[in-house]
Amino acid sequence: RIDTSTLVLFFDSEDRPGGAGGHDIWYAVSTDSGATWSTPLNVTSVNTTEKEHQPHLYHDGSDWWLYFSAYHTDHRLAIFRALQGTVGDWNSWGTPEIIIGAGNAAGVGEPTLTDDGDLYFVVIYENPDGTPYDRYDGDPWCALRK
Repeated sequence: RIDTSTLVLFFDSEDRPGGAGGHDIWYAVSTDSGATWSTPLNVTSVNTTEKEHQPHLYHDGSDWWLYFSAYHTDHRLAIFRALQGTVGDWNSWGTPEIIIGAGNAAGVGEPTLTDDGDLYFVVIYENPDGTPYDRYDGDPWCALRK
């Protein structure tokens, strides 16, 4: 909820027409408390031909940030964020910066922030010898804001 009547919804999709490729992040806006919604638009300022997904919008008290999961240069999922460039323009985001990389894990993702700025996310571990039913394990983690 942006104000008393404006809502913005960010979501990801891998198959909406007009996407950049892979999973893309999209948004839609309602100016009547959710009674009607705009046609979803592709967030072209952060989407690439790779996979951007699991968006989370966060307001730090003065600025809007878009947190999301995407592949890093090590080809594993990482958490990124981008600062809103033009206030009120939900497709105006600065250059994404990495927040948390995978390290020794298979990947990290699903960023969620609390009002206090604490970041909750999932760390994904891979057991290459596992069966299709137990090859991956995900554990929740928390990074407290300093």
